[in-house]
Amino acid sequence: MTEEAYFDSQEVREGGSSIKDRRSTLGSATLVSSVATDDDDTDAQHSPSPLQYASFLSKLFFVWPSAMMEKKDKPILEANLPDLLEADTSTFNLHNFQEMWDSEKERAVEEMKKYHLDTKISSSVQQGPPKEAYPNLSRAIVKHFMSRAWFVQPCFFISSVGKLVQAYALGCLLQSIERRDGNSIYWAGILSLSGILSIVSLHHAFFFAWHKGMQYRIAAVAAIHEKTLRLNLNASSSAGNVVNLASNDCERFMLACAFGSYIIWAPLLSIVILVLGWIGIGWSFVAGFTLLIF
Repeated sequence: MTEEAYFDSQEVREGGSSIKDRRSTLGSATLVSSVATDDDDTDAQHSPSPLQYASFLSKLFFVWPSAMMEKKDKPILEANLPDLLEADTSTFNLHNFQEMWDSEKERAVEEMKKYHLDTKISSSVQQGPPKEAYPNLSRAIVKHFMSRAWFVQPCFFISSVGKLVQAYALGCLLQSIERRDGNSIYWAGILSLSGILSIVSLHHAFFFAWHKGMQYRIAAVAAIHEKTLRLNLNASSSAGNVVNLASNDCERFMLACAFGSYIIWAPLLSIVILVLGWIGIGWSFVAGFTLLIF
């Protein structure tokens, strides 16, 4: 298990500014960063994050960031921005990232021991260790995402059901208006409520998934920074390689977390739409749906 991070700060004053040499130790790795700050900004304190003290309704309808988006006469500076949540800091996410990777390596070691034990017991010759016996970062991230951000999937489910109900209510509303049976107001209400429910749940699903992907990106960039500090000056890795990893490859974590759930929900939603269309319209709908796929 990795040890808890601790910081030792040394401050060197030069002229009207001060340079802080901050060293953070996490396990056997040491992070060193120098931050130049002005004397006028050393006492500046950021306001707390509005998400930290937001009410339930504010979080439900995304009212909490409205104060940051208000137009002001003066330009927005770094001092005007609110403080980060602890869960969004690089130190916190790097610690979780290393714990996640250590857990994956321990799982791979157990799988390898099980493979060697089965090889000794069994007389048949096996080809080699299975893929599960090797640590895999993608597997570790997917497992961590599904365990820590499980509430994203119910939000996608509610959004999918809301879209289906919205489409069904729209058809019933048009039929009710055509027949003039007096039920159009009910179907219009169902249409509006299902649309609101679908939009709100979809926004929450994307917000939480994107937020989790951002935390993985922060942790990966911090891990790259920690690794570069331990590289030899004669290492083959160039500055362009490191910049490409931090800017492009780490960005994939955010995209994968935001849209990765559609690997599950897109086929399920398509099957439900196909069944409902076949029941309501017939084989002509199946033929058109098949043409859309292929």
